Amino acid sequence: MIGTMARTLEQATMFGAVSVVCAAALGGIMVPVYVMPPAMQTISLFSPLAWGLNALVEIAVREGTLGSVRHELLYLAAFFSVTMAIAWARFGRLDRRAEM
Repeated sequence: MIGTMARTLEQATMFGAVSVVCAAALGGIMVPVYVMPPAMQTISLFSPLAWGLNALVEIAVREGTLGSVRHELLYLAAFFSVTMAIAWARFGRLDRRAEM
């Protein structure tokens, strides 16, 4: 999705890297969510990296099953679907502009 929104390779590279670092910080990858202030904990509920981390911890540490992480998997699938739809729509518009 980022690649279809950026005008240059450098823009896509920089925005992609910065957004992943920010998402990792908000998602609990760098700092555990329970240590964050309440407002940041609320924001982390909307982070795809937090969903993935929670699912990984549930399965690897707590010996959970796919059923125990079904909500996280559904959130991740929905995030994937939305971002892919945006990328396809944007790419389709760019492709039509190139043909003109």
